[in-house]
This record gives sequence, C-alpha cells and structure tokens, in this order.
Amino acid sequence: MATITIPWADGNGNVILTYDGQGDGTVTVRSDTDNLGDTRQMTITLKTAGANPATAQVTIIQPTGMQILLDVDGKTLRDADGKVLRAYPNEDVIPPND
Repeated sequence: MATITIPWADGNGNVILTYDGQGDGTVTVRSDTDNLGDTRQMTITLKTAGANPATAQVTIIQPTGMQILLDVDGKTLRDADGKVLRAYPNEDVIPPND
C-alpha cells in the first residue's frame, strides 16, 4: 500500500491518496481535516507506469463544514464588509438582545 499526502492550498489539513495494490487497484482520496472555510478544490493528475502509461485528472472538492446564517426571510446574513456570516455546525446560535 502506498500513501501520498498533499497539503490543501487554503485552510488546514491535507488530501491523502492511498493506493491499495498493483495493477488495477483502487486509489482512495480523503481529507484529514474538516473544512470550516469556503468550499475548496484541488485537481491532481494520476499517472500509471509501464509500457502503455495512462493519465487521468481528478478534481477533489471539499464543501464547507460551516452553515450559512439566514435571517427570518431566508436571506443570507452578511457583515459590514459584505462577507457571508457562518456558524459552526451543531452549535446553538444565540440571537442578539433587541
């Protein structure tokens, strides 16, 4: 079994590729951390060896693990700079006092 670790260009963590054997084996792709920023992606090229080498490009997309906050009308909440407000999943959002 062979493993390759590639750091994400943005945020924390790595993309981990694991090849399970020889020949027509399976390549497993995973991230070793949750993504709490914006959705991110990475395109990698896989190449085979041997007399008839082949290549394939694979795009890995990891969506954000954060939830976008909405107002009572279902509109996305933004801060003064226009950035979308997000909350960590499974945490209570406490509304401000009026």
